[in-house]
Amino acid sequence: MSSAAQQEPAPLQVALAGNPNAGKTSIFNQLTGANQQVANYPGITVEKRWGNFQLGDAQVALLDLPGTYSLTPFSPEERVARDALLNDNLDVVVVVIDSTQLHRSLVLLAQMMQCGVKVVLAMNMADEAQKAGQKISLQALEKHLGCPVVETVGSKGQGIDNLSQAIAKAAASNNHPILNLDQGLGAAIDRIGSLLPAEMAPPKIGWPHACSLVTPILKNASKKRVRLRSFLSRRNKRARLCKKKRARISTSS
Repeated sequence: MSSAAQQEPAPLQVALAGNPNAGKTSIFNQLTGANQQVANYPGITVEKRWGNFQLGDAQVALLDLPGTYSLTPFSPEERVARDALLNDNLDVVVVVIDSTQLHRSLVLLAQMMQCGVKVVLAMNMADEAQKAGQKISLQALEKHLGCPVVETVGSKGQGIDNLSQAIAKAAASNNHPILNLDQGLGAAIDRIGSLLPAEMAPPKIGWPHACSLVTPILKNASKKRVRLRSFLSRRNKRARLCKKKRARISTSS
């Protein structure tokens, strides 16, 4: 038997991503058990947590990323998560969301789908959502999103087997959803990106990275517009007062 035939296949590279306090680490602990390590990312005091678990005949290398609300980084933790999600060769990304905060949690999922990576949606804290009277058809959601969707309660170990099966399904699939931006919006981001300095020019690895650079510019521009509007309003008010004062002086003279 050749040495090549004896080589074990490379482990699947899987990452857990999600908002802070969505319960990622509970799911990570359920999947990896004691087979995990913790260190800091080089040069910063952001914790790096990774581990391994067996998925059928495959070995899985699992990375628990720092919590992030989007791929637009505003902190060292979010920058670490963004860089890992966009630059690492990941086979599957599990987006862990708080089921009681869907309106806030699905932003990151949408951005990951723009990247074209294989995703699994883990709707964590499903028990709290059910207590709140929330009812969601997983089949309908899975159909609309085009990716596996499972409910989990990481703190109690519920849904972990279903999550493992969903990871295997996503990894084996050749079809995964890509969320495309509106053509007009994409063209606008292209134009803004072309105005950035060369050192800020985004590599061609998908819209989210471009958005991560352009969004702060747009936000700052919006703030500047508000300040400018306020300044012009105050200036116009002073001009009107001065005009009235001059008119009174002219009349009295």
